[in-house]
Amino acid sequence: MKDLPMKDIFTNWFSHNHRKFKYHPGLINVSKTYDRVELWLSGDFATNLVFRMDEQFHITLDVTYNHRFWDILAEFDVYEKKTERGQYYCGLCEPEYKVFYSSRSELIEIHSLNPLLDWINCNCNQSKYISLFAYHGSSWTRIVDESELENAVTNAYFIDLMKFDEIEF
Repeated sequence: MKDLPMKDIFTNWFSHNHRKFKYHPGLINVSKTYDRVELWLSGDFATNLVFRMDEQFHITLDVTYNHRFWDILAEFDVYEKKTERGQYYCGLCEPEYKVFYSSRSELIEIHSLNPLLDWINCNCNQSKYISLFAYHGSSWTRIVDESELENAVTNAYFIDLMKFDEIEF
């Protein structure tokens, strides 16, 4: 069986799992010329969450602000390796955590895409905010809950705040 390209793996997975997202994202850009997928999760204050997956299976959830990259909020990378017996595994995993899969699709889906879905559903909820900070050209984000809001907005490097329940997924 031939390995599917990354964008086909994602598109197949997404078609079977998009209803599992608490907020339903829209598939915006599946590149026809490059093996790349972008899934945009738009929000207030010109802030966006962007899921990116490229041909090397670098899988990130990025924050953009005013149309510029701000920070990587979460990573779900896979370093695809294949044994002589045709089993797939992630070369980034420590030996004691290494799991072998029967196909490339199974590796990507179980190792990265399912954890991405779980992370989004766990962290993108009504009690959480994304706080944006910047200092001398560096920018970063933090996910905070209501108990941490005052510390976030009074931080000298605070720029903006986005509440997850205001995101237009």
